[in-house]
Amino acid sequence: MDGPDSVWDIGERWTYVNYNLRSSDQISVLVVDVTKNLALWSAQITAPAGTRPPVFVAKWTDDLSGTSAIDPIQATLGFILYARVIDPDNDLNRNSVYAYLSFFFGTNTTCGNPQKMHDDGVYPDAAAGDDVFSLGSNGCMDPPNPSLTADGTLILLNATDKQNHKTDTRLRLTVVPRSGGGGGGPGSGAWALLTADQSTIAASPLQTAPNVAFALLPNQTYTFKFWVVFRSSVATNGFRLSLTFPTVSRFAASVTIPQSADGTIADWRGFITSSGDVVVSSTVQAATTDYVATIEGVIRVSIAGNLQLVFGSETSGQSVTIRQGTVGQLLIAA
Repeated sequence: MDGPDSVWDIGERWTYVNYNLRSSDQISVLVVDVTKNLALWSAQITAPAGTRPPVFVAKWTDDLSGTSAIDPIQATLGFILYARVIDPDNDLNRNSVYAYLSFFFGTNTTCGNPQKMHDDGVYPDAAAGDDVFSLGSNGCMDPPNPSLTADGTLILLNATDKQNHKTDTRLRLTVVPRSGGGGGGPGSGAWALLTADQSTIAASPLQTAPNVAFALLPNQTYTFKFWVVFRSSVATNGFRLSLTFPTVSRFAASVTIPQSADGTIADWRGFITSSGDVVVSSTVQAATTDYVATIEGVIRVSIAGNLQLVFGSETSGQSVTIRQGTVGQLLIAA
């Protein structure tokens, strides 16, 4: 009371402080004249929204198998991200739960932007309004993502409430080599597809082709082939092409790059003999015209890692582009 005595008179205020009340609690106040045993006043009141931010209760990843168990993420087979988010003040902004996939940093694709998570019951979300937010089936987390090189990278998450209180957290992504390197025994295979054009004006270092990679297991022999659709901004600028890979016990690859008009010398041919060894053509038949270069060979690695397509411009400052639809194939030989 704020009056001069213990009697609650007209015009005086009565205050009760409790830090355990939540804005979601149903609170009833009843004023009683205990002498006459008479209820003088009653009302429902609401605790004000507090200063507490959202809380990430749990966060995890799962594969695309659809089983209830949480399964490890295998390279190139896709995955789903889940996070259970609550707010002690019950004022979570359900449209402001985001995840950032750091393994896409610097790729200049929409996958490199924060991705909005959903709790709306639309796949891959299991049930609307259960406070478990989901992210997946968005082109960024589908096959052939993630590559084995994404292992150990961070997924950054944040949630904001209606009072603009924000919580940030992170999840370290674990990616394991694909079982069987493509599933099954000899003859089993996998595909890798470039889903958006990628350009560079650099001769060195070579540019990684996003998603055009295969996770390899040690002591397995593979055959591979890449069909690389490319173009150059000017006819006098050629194309650099290579592969990167871990330590090998056996490797050999040949490269063919179109560089001139139809005829017996239309292709430039070369060989990749080590990780990052580059084959370079000097021209193309015509500027801004699509051509297909090929790489094919055999590989057997000593340690697990990625077979990755990389490319560059023959001359620094001149643009070359590998086009959407560039594709690779990997087969298990033994």
